[in-house]
Amino acid sequence: MRGTATVQVNSDGLIIGAASSFHGIVQSIANGVNKLAGKKVTLSAFISGVSGTGKGVLALSNGSNASNLGTTIEHEDFSSPGLITFTTVVPSTLEKDYLNFWVHVPDNNNFGYTITAAKLELGDTQTLAHLENGVWVLNEIPNY
Repeated sequence: MRGTATVQVNSDGLIIGAASSFHGIVQSIANGVNKLAGKKVTLSAFISGVSGTGKGVLALSNGSNASNLGTTIEHEDFSSPGLITFTTVVPSTLEKDYLNFWVHVPDNNNFGYTITAAKLELGDTQTLAHLENGVWVLNEIPNY
């Protein structure tokens, strides 16, 4: 995380507050290129709340470490709560060793979000949540 974002944990998840610059949360996979090159993956994040106006981004990137997110492979924007997901094939040749799975806000100082759960999985189907009576419900309850 860079800038002056606030982070809080509550019963809905991790609240990433508005900041003066880029802010987000990253999960890095060391040697991820060797493990996932050429494979189809699905990224999902359940965003249970947003504040302010603007947008957030769910992304997969190729970097040299967690601090250097590197080049974006694929991404999906969001501006309201819900399930954000996309499927992509990890390129078989990438320059860096790390795959970074991240949810962030690019250069927007008045947008914050609450992330309840996130998942990176093999294949083209997300198993993070399902629709029940028109409402997204997590398949597993996170333990914060």
